[in-house]
Amino acid sequence: MRGHGEVFRLTLTTIDGVYLEASGHTAGGLAVLRLRDLTGDRQLSARLSEQNKELREQISSLHSLLDALPGPAWQRDHHGQLVWVNTAYVDAVEAESTRTVLMIRLSCWKQKVATNST
Repeated sequence: MRGHGEVFRLTLTTIDGVYLEASGHTAGGLAVLRLRDLTGDRQLSARLSEQNKELREQISSLHSLLDALPGPAWQRDHHGQLVWVNTAYVDAVEAESTRTVLMIRLSCWKQKVATNST
C-alpha cells in the first residue's frame, strides 16, 4: 500500500468468527490501517456475503465435475429456464457452444421428441 498509495477496504473474519472491516490509505507518507468491528446489519451482510462466496465456489466445483460426465447434465432456475449445461448437453443438441444453448434455450428433450416424431 505504501509503495503505490492504493486505498483498500475489505472484510476480514477473526479466528473467533467476528467480522472486521479493514481499510487502509496513506497519510503524509505513512500507511494507515483501520480495523472496525462490524455489528448489526453490516455483520449480517458480511456473513451472508461470505456464505454466498462459498456457495458459488461449491457450485463451480460441481459444474466442473458434471462437465466431465459423458452424458448430458443441466441446471434450470426456479422458472424452468436453462442456466447451465455441460459439454455433452451441447453435443446432444448439436449446438455450437454452451452460450448458444443458453441463448436460444435448446432442450435435449424437445430435440429428441422432434427427432423421434419425424
